[in-house]
Amino acid sequence: EPDSHEAVAGNYYPVNSHIRMIDSATSKSITVLTDRSVGGGVINKGEIELLIHRRLLADDARGVDENLNETE
Repeated sequence: EPDSHEAVAGNYYPVNSHIRMIDSATSKSITVLTDRSVGGGVINKGEIELLIHRRLLADDARGVDENLNETE
């Protein structure tokens, strides 16, 4: 359940291998397995959101004004 008293950034956590969401009414769950570390959270009830690192070899014209070719 999202913490409605925190800003959106306060509801993201490091996800190193998996993230799970459980429906407390039915005890059903869904698990997303990741192959790398990402940021993740449940920002809206019933939705898992994952943040991934983008690596682009050409500028995507979305405000950075440079290529995103990080190797680390």
